[in-house]
Amino acid sequence: KPNLCDTNTVIKYIRRYLVRPVIALKRIDSYDGKNVTLHYNCHENDASVGITLPALDFMACLFDTSLKRTSE
Repeated sequence: KPNLCDTNTVIKYIRRYLVRPVIALKRIDSYDGKNVTLHYNCHENDASVGITLPALDFMACLFDTSLKRTSE
């Protein structure tokens, strides 16, 4: 946790979470105008999992995750 008495430290801490994307671009494998294909590492069995989502569903997941991150 940042030192809340130091304004510069607080700004750097907040900026870190605002600038960082929810998903790394290297995890997005393709986009065809309708669907997004991505992969992620499943921590339960250390396997790479690939999924394809409609673009609007993918964006909804990103916004949902972003809102959860900012409200914590």
